[in-house]
Amino acid sequence: MQVQETFEVAAPLEAVWAFFEQVERVARCVPGVKRVEARGPGRYAIVAGQKVGFISATFEMTTELARQEPGRFMEFASVGKSIAGAVGHLRSRDRVDFEPAASGTRVRLTSELAVGGMLGALGHKAIAAKSREITEQFAAALRAALVEEAMPVQTAVPADVDILTELNRDYIRSVQTSDVRRFDEILAEDFLCSNPDGSLVDRAAFLAQTARPVTISNLEAHDVRIRIMGDVAIIHARTAYTRPDGAPGSGRYTDVWARRQGRWLAVSAHVTRA
Repeated sequence: MQVQETFEVAAPLEAVWAFFEQVERVARCVPGVKRVEARGPGRYAIVAGQKVGFISATFEMTTELARQEPGRFMEFASVGKSIAGAVGHLRSRDRVDFEPAASGTRVRLTSELAVGGMLGALGHKAIAAKSREITEQFAAALRAALVEEAMPVQTAVPADVDILTELNRDYIRSVQTSDVRRFDEILAEDFLCSNPDGSLVDRAAFLAQTARPVTISNLEAHDVRIRIMGDVAIIHARTAYTRPDGAPGSGRYTDVWARRQGRWLAVSAHVTRA
């Protein structure tokens, strides 16, 4: 069975090729990949899990770089068998072609795939649909990885670190004290927050929920990590607090800040609680 998918990446061909030469990094962009180990020049052991319909399986595969022409294509050969879940085996020959495009680089994936066992019994249509889904997710992960590579973490400017450290303290303090006024000053107009219950709220809804008294107390941030990438900063931290019943609580958050017209403003937040 042959499956072919094409997508474009907003990066020059040279950058995309250089990234694909790092096979272990590319493999980690594939959904379901759990482990990648180099076993020698051009040879890799990969463990990946997938679910098609109601059937799931984890495969252990050996993948080899069979052939390549720099800047044009790579070919891989893989063989594997399931080690968990549905019993099955697979064999594939995968070719990746690269060519310049108006938006950057066009990548075409062509796979000659043979699947046996329970997954193989699902038929071409189900496997082709799953392949398209995986390719879309792979393309998104690849784009994100290339953007991260193009924007390496810079040596932190002390003034920016100090400013972001204080803004982070203000953010936590404002959550605990329901300080809508301070949030109104430090949130970007397009701010979005992912709440612990899974809801996504915009700036107005966030300010409205902030105005309500909080039920937790003694909220503190620990293990704060600030990463600055040009005019964007990401803050990761662990939280500790006291629940209404007096029991200890904990969680994590990731806030994204952007420098706009010389000011750092929060553009997004993701909050979890244990």
